[in-house]
Amino acid sequence: MLASALRDKTVKLWDVGTGAALQTLEGDAVVEILSFSEDGAFIQTNRGVLHTTSPCQSSPSHGIFVKEWWVRWGIEGMLWVPSEY
Repeated sequence: MLASALRDKTVKLWDVGTGAALQTLEGDAVVEILSFSEDGAFIQTNRGVLHTTSPCQSSPSHGIFVKEWWVRWGIEGMLWVPSEY
């Protein structure tokens, strides 16, 4: 599962195997930082916690997440995403 934050104040959850959108979470502001909780029950953001209905078995130490404009796999930066995106 992958989470993406959009400028329309939503966070979308995606199935990385199929590319299908699984869930859209509504927020009250644009999210700039997000990461899954270890049990996948929620997403921690710079705007607070968003609860999911699609648990993920990922954790920041082993999964894919975003930190400091990088999409990371574990500690390795895989894709740099400029702030305008």
